[in-house]
Amino acid sequence: EAGTAEEGIQLAQESRPALILMDIHLPGMNGIEALGRLRSDPRTETIPVMAVTASAMTHDRQRILAAGFDGYQTKPINVKEFLAAVRQVLDGRPRAGGDA
Repeated sequence: EAGTAEEGIQLAQESRPALILMDIHLPGMNGIEALGRLRSDPRTETIPVMAVTASAMTHDRQRILAAGFDGYQTKPINVKEFLAAVRQVLDGRPRAGGDA
C-alpha cells in the first residue's frame, strides 16, 4: 500500500505486483498521471491497473478508461462487483466497470 502516486510507482517498480488498484484522486500526482509513468516504464508497463474512484459520472468513466486503465471500479465498493471486476482484469478480458 502506498499513500502517494510516487510511492506507489516506486513500490510497483520494486515488487512488480500482479495488479495495481489506483485511486484517481491522490495527493500530488493524480492517478492518471501515475498510470502514464507506469506505462512508460518497461518494468511496470504490462502490470494491469484498475482505477478505484468516487468519480461515477459517465464522462469520468470514459476519461479514465481512455487514459489506459485496465478496469474501473466506483466507490463505495460493492464487494461482489469489485471481485468480478478484479477477476476480469486479471483474466485479461475487456475493461470492466463497477457500474456496468
